[in-house]
Amino acid sequence: MRVTRSNNMQRHILITALCTLAFSACVRSEPEREIDPGWCVVPYKALEDPLREKKELDLREYIFRQEIAKPIRDEVVFLSFGHGVDGNWIGLPDGYADRFADLPVSVRPASDVKLLIGGLKSKTDGRIGHIYYVEILEWLDDNTVKVNHGLYGGPLYGGGVEGAVYHFRNGMWSLKTSGQHHIS
Repeated sequence: MRVTRSNNMQRHILITALCTLAFSACVRSEPEREIDPGWCVVPYKALEDPLREKKELDLREYIFRQEIAKPIRDEVVFLSFGHGVDGNWIGLPDGYADRFADLPVSVRPASDVKLLIGGLKSKTDGRIGHIYYVEILEWLDDNTVKVNHGLYGGPLYGGGVEGAVYHFRNGMWSLKTSGQHHIS
């Protein structure tokens, strides 16, 4: 049998394809490793003032809706009310995630997150996602609030806004000052 350049090329392609498949099978067979993030999710503590509590919950919903209205892919959106003084994520009040049932994305509390080497995944179904957070920093007056908000996707993956100011007028929240943007 005569070996031609075409036959050599076909053998080379076949060998390359087999090696690639063998290597990719080895890489994929390694189980995902969970990382101890050094944080957990702590319960949310409602404010004593019911009117201010309602305003804060509505403001957080307003900001979350702007952030998660157009998901990048079929991912899970985990929500948090920011960080406590101990560095832990602050959880949601019971039923708060239900406010987002009309959006084309699965919304869950940050307590459903596990941190893997490859990013964040749901403890419930293994889908990937990001933690979106809105943290109330301070009330500047009865209708104006300074907040931090953004997303966290794992170590060295996140971004957001620090010190944005929102104003409540005529029953609606609106952005007054955008704050300082950051990424990591």
